Amino acid sequence: MARHTVVQVVDFVPRAQRSMEAFLLALAARLKDMNWRTVHVFSGEPGDEFRARLADLDSPYLVGEFPLT
Repeated sequence: MARHTVVQVVDFVPRAQRSMEAFLLALAARLKDMNWRTVHVFSGEPGDEFRARLADLDSPYLVGEFPLT
C-alpha cells in the first residue's frame, strides 16, 4: 500500500509543552498508526524535546521563512 503524506505548514515555533505542541505530536502519532507520514514546516527551530519526539515518529520538519512566498 502506498504511504500517504500530510504536510502541516504552521507559523509557529514548538519550544514548550503547550496544547499546540501536544496536538501536533498527537496528530503525527495517530497518522503514523494509520501508515501516514507527517512533514512539518515551522517558522523557527523546534525545541530539543519536540524535535526528539518528531524523530521518534519519523516525522521530519523544515524551517520556513514566513510569510511563505
